[in-house]
Amino acid sequence: MCFIRAFKHCSYIFFAIIFFSLAGCTFVQEQVVSFQDVPSYTINGRTISAEQAKENIDDFDLLAINAEVIDFTDHYVSKDMTKLQRAAMLHQVLASPAFRAIEYHGPSTLTAQQAFDLRQANCLGYANLYIALSRHYGLKASYQLIEKFPEWSMTGNLVSMNVHINTMVPLNSDKGLVVELGGNGFVQQGERKVISDNDALALFYNNLAITAYANEDNFQAYSLIAKAIAFSPRQALLWSNLGAVFRATEQYEAAESVLKTALRIDSGFYTALNNLSIVYHQTGQKNLYAEIAEKTQQLRIKNPYYYYYLARKSVQEKDYRLATRHLKRALRIKDDEPRFHQLMEEINSQRDQVAQLTVNAY
Repeated sequence: MCFIRAFKHCSYIFFAIIFFSLAGCTFVQEQVVSFQDVPSYTINGRTISAEQAKENIDDFDLLAINAEVIDFTDHYVSKDMTKLQRAAMLHQVLASPAFRAIEYHGPSTLTAQQAFDLRQANCLGYANLYIALSRHYGLKASYQLIEKFPEWSMTGNLVSMNVHINTMVPLNSDKGLVVELGGNGFVQQGERKVISDNDALALFYNNLAITAYANEDNFQAYSLIAKAIAFSPRQALLWSNLGAVFRATEQYEAAESVLKTALRIDSGFYTALNNLSIVYHQTGQKNLYAEIAEKTQQLRIKNPYYYYYLARKSVQEKDYRLATRHLKRALRIKDDEPRFHQLMEEINSQRDQVAQLTVNAY
């Protein structure tokens, strides 16, 4: 299908990984997995099954909207319009400052109704709202996942590989419209595939899990990812993130198990290999760690935070020339990270002080 790209850029869904070694490779052929493969979780000496944990998580209907939402858009969108007119006008009504003015906000993983009420959303939240309304107007809109492109982000000590959700609206047999929130001209790169509503719901719970993980509420993160896997057990990122949760709580056997499950689904999934190498390193399995580390090394070069990490190490060792070299490589990959520029300023300041001292010595 050919796509008309009318609206470009939004932002990303976050998937937790650990800072030190980020990568991916090739493993084994895909195999069938299910929710039953999720190990139990131990907390305060008590073992809780995945089934028990997920029952404590609220149910969300991502596409539910009330009459107020429909009444609002009915003033501007009609089923009498052509498919293209309906699809384009609906986006304009939702996103344009002249109408509803929904703005991008990365942390806002919201349902369709929440996105409308709060007038903000991340990519998934906006897709929820747009899809709910487009289907109301007779359009067969679907979620589209874009993954495996080199884009990364960092929150505190948590580094994440970003993937992207937008909306695909078929118009006829050979054309469709890709709809996204925002428009800074950046074209998302990566593998594209239409995913089911259940897959999107799983990503919704996964996003909530990442927030819990970042707040060190690991049992809540476990429960949310278990809920996500119940809806979509074939997503490698869910199992990889579950491995990060088990690793953080030193439940290494469970961590190894779910990370291997992630690799059974997707043999080249970056974060699963990375997290598995950390598990092997922390449990002293030197041969297995070396095997995985060798496979991941070649892919570290795609991660700017790897070079940021090396730059910081070089600064600690007062090797400012090497630190600058590492940081320049990081900036070539991602030049919009404030921490990179801040560290570069610090490095330049330190080099100036060293040069001044050298002059004074003479």
